[in-house]
Amino acid sequence: MIPFFALLTAFYLLLLVLVLIGLLGLKKQGEYNYKGEIALLIAARNEAERIQPLLHSLEKMDFPPARLDVYFIDDASSDQTPEILKQAVQKKNNWHYLRLEEDQRSMPGKKSALQAGLDASQSEWIVTTDADCEVAPGWLKSLSAYFGPDTQMVIGHAPLHRSGRFRDFFLQFDNLFSAVASAAPAGLGFPISSIGRNLAYRRQAMNSIGGYKSIRRFKSGDDVHLTEQFRKRVNGKIVFSLDEDSFVFTNPLPGIREFFQQHIRKNSKTLKKSAPSVLLSLVLFSYFLLFFTIPFVLPGQWTLWLIPVLLRLTAEFIVLVFAARIFHKLWIIKYIFPMQLIYPVMIILFSLAGIFQVYKWKN
Repeated sequence: MIPFFALLTAFYLLLLVLVLIGLLGLKKQGEYNYKGEIALLIAARNEAERIQPLLHSLEKMDFPPARLDVYFIDDASSDQTPEILKQAVQKKNNWHYLRLEEDQRSMPGKKSALQAGLDASQSEWIVTTDADCEVAPGWLKSLSAYFGPDTQMVIGHAPLHRSGRFRDFFLQFDNLFSAVASAAPAGLGFPISSIGRNLAYRRQAMNSIGGYKSIRRFKSGDDVHLTEQFRKRVNGKIVFSLDEDSFVFTNPLPGIREFFQQHIRKNSKTLKKSAPSVLLSLVLFSYFLLFFTIPFVLPGQWTLWLIPVLLRLTAEFIVLVFAARIFHKLWIIKYIFPMQLIYPVMIILFSLAGIFQVYKWKN
């Protein structure tokens, strides 16, 4: 068991080296130069209590209105969301309201709503975000600076506001890990993940894969599966936006139940990704499972177990500190070491719950 653990450790260290290379390969694009049109799609389902910060931030956005259409797709909401959105679109000529009834929701999650927005729009580039987010004034200018002639998708970063709650440490670390999981593979030229609340893609490329219908069989993980479809079926680049002005912020979920449900849903797609991603997930799952079980199963060999552990913690710490710097989370550095021990346990538990579909989609 120890030799196998050592072999997995060597693989993990190699993976960390590749992650660091991928992060080092990321570049800020520079000056905004995109002159085409953009359609911004925002699906909203029962978001009356959370959508106001987004509306306020969109009003302050610095992007030419003549080249921007904002589509709010009411995803069969049963609260005050329709009234709020109808009132909001009256303020702007380029804001539009679409209503999706319950019997029109033919795909799980937000896919039907986003497809309706895609069908209603005509712009060359499509950008998506969520109803509970906040965008910076220069968000679209910064993001669209990456819309090169051979670029088909731009993956953005979506950090969380700090809440001050105890679980904030896990959420912030998880958010940093998600950023690394999206950014590093993109920097290596093999993107495997993205964040739906800060994502852009070219209309023609999306239509070529069949739109959101191409991932309709998946209950969750639309952003991940969409990224894989683009990587496998679309010719062109998938890039990551490193510009801080292009970050989209959101608040952590308020309750413990919502917190667990979100992270179980997030990890439910582990075995539904592409073959390389599934294999990588299984290897990492095995590695961390051995990491925590060997001291109990083989207590007499803990010294041999300790050497790979120290190598892993040191290399991982270096990569995470670098990631914290490029994603402007310097405050999290002092919490990295304890989270290196806690986070894998949580991911193992969430992954097991997700595999057995122990979650409920948002009402």
